[in-house]
Amino acid sequence: MTPGNLGIGLLLVGGALILSGSSSTDMGPLWDPVSEQRLKGLHPDVAKKVRQLVNRAERKLGIRLRITSGYRSWVEQNRLFDQGGLTNARGGQSWHNYGLAADVVPMTPSGQPVWNDVKLWNQIGKLGKQLGFKWGGEFKSIYDPGHFEMDLGKPMSYWLDQYGQGNLTYILDAL
Repeated sequence: MTPGNLGIGLLLVGGALILSGSSSTDMGPLWDPVSEQRLKGLHPDVAKKVRQLVNRAERKLGIRLRITSGYRSWVEQNRLFDQGGLTNARGGQSWHNYGLAADVVPMTPSGQPVWNDVKLWNQIGKLGKQLGFKWGGEFKSIYDPGHFEMDLGKPMSYWLDQYGQGNLTYILDAL
């Protein structure tokens, strides 16, 4: 058997080489059509990892995650910033604006979000970090445990430039 047949590979994320293994169930459809829709507008590599996060959380931890936000326009980002306490980033300063971040929340079996269970968030954060995400539960400036981002080894200035040139076609295709 080759590594490809086992679903094992190497992924370069933020300058780090990560051994990535996934079962076919990690890449299958999400349990939730709302979350499936919110994958649109994410960079394809990030969307794949978010899909893995949601599916692995259910398979390994028995936790159903709903994606609450993926790609976010600059206007929407500024609206959240202006509300205060929800984000420290204005439009153009968030990884969401480039399709490189997603927010999730665990859901109860009755469909209610669970926002304040630190132990649960730590399990989810650990799983996300294993997939190569930077986890908002470890941010110094704001505690944002539902936030997962990947810069794909490039600084935000690179993504801003790509956005300005209209090169982020995965965002345009989703709009």
